[in-house]
Amino acid sequence: MLKKGLKRPQQTFGDRRLRASPTPRTTSTNDLAGAELGRETPEMQRYNRVVAAAEFSAILMMKSRSEVAQNAQQLLDLAQEEGFTGIVHIDQSVSGYSFDPDRGMASCIVSFQLSISGGEGRQALFNVSCEFSVVYHGLEGQDSGAIGRFIKRVARFAAYPYFRAYVSHVVSLTDIKMPPLPVLKEKTRN
Repeated sequence: MLKKGLKRPQQTFGDRRLRASPTPRTTSTNDLAGAELGRETPEMQRYNRVVAAAEFSAILMMKSRSEVAQNAQQLLDLAQEEGFTGIVHIDQSVSGYSFDPDRGMASCIVSFQLSISGGEGRQALFNVSCEFSVVYHGLEGQDSGAIGRFIKRVARFAAYPYFRAYVSHVVSLTDIKMPPLPVLKEKTRN
């Protein structure tokens, strides 16, 4: 555990820094105002009821794609010799939210994209993208707005281990050496 004021060390492989894209903030101002006052707002109560009722149903890979430059590891090694750090860039998005109130099921599409380049502004040497359908059930009678906020917030965390496993599998089939991807984190509240 880090003490307050100390910085977490950067994850590196060789002299290459790993950087992940920032995660979007999903908490509304009303949620923070109620939390700061030590009470739950009606919006927070509806959200918490969804959290209590939601049951994970499925994660299904809908699409996947990977591309590797013919000599990606050699180009990464050459970039390192020239003083450039290899950059791992991860993007994610949540879209396609739907809710069936009769069946109490909600779903969305979570997309991840990963690219590795030999340095800032250099061509990507390795690209992987995946789309997952994430489904929750048990949501009969819940507020649809709270369900939307819930699934848009938690679905990417549910799908990310599957993306990490897919990337690990693809990397094992190539000549690229890299550590496991970092964990996905939610931005901290100030």
